Amino acid sequence: MAVQLAVARHDLARATEVLTAWPDGGDLRSSLERGLWTAVVDDAGGDRQAARRRFGALVALAETEGHVRVFLDAGPAPLRLLRSLPPSQGADRLRSLLTAETAGPRPAGADPDDPLTGRELLVLSYLPSRLSNADIASELYVSLNTVKTHLRNIYRRLGVNGRQEAVKRATELGLV
Repeated sequence: MAVQLAVARHDLARATEVLTAWPDGGDLRSSLERGLWTAVVDDAGGDRQAARRRFGALVALAETEGHVRVFLDAGPAPLRLLRSLPPSQGADRLRSLLTAETAGPRPAGADPDDPLTGRELLVLSYLPSRLSNADIASELYVSLNTVKTHLRNIYRRLGVNGRQEAVKRATELGLV
């Protein structure tokens, strides 16, 4: 989560610091997550060739081992890398899943106990900055109504009634 927020804030130094300290969980999911975020940070830092090479290997491994959820949980960050990969059965399947997951707000009937989506975490990361909702929408290249929808979902999932409470609760949970 800390890497995801650092990437959302364009703080690559912090993201690299977290990746360096990433504990070796000894399991495939942990290795995939670390590799995914390393590729995202490499890409954001301008090393696109290394990022694509690493990401392609991760997609192939995740597909054969059935760990597609790692990519879905990462939110929109891997989409750029996924789009840059040449067509393959695993990449195409993952690409369609990620595009559907990150295309917009969740349906109104979504379970409020679900964790925040990648886009909701991204909106949440802007709340302490005091940017207006319109400014956040502009930064994310989405409509004001999309930001408002994400905010409603964030408030509901965090069990709060407003922006300040959301920032306070997110800080308590280590999300910002």
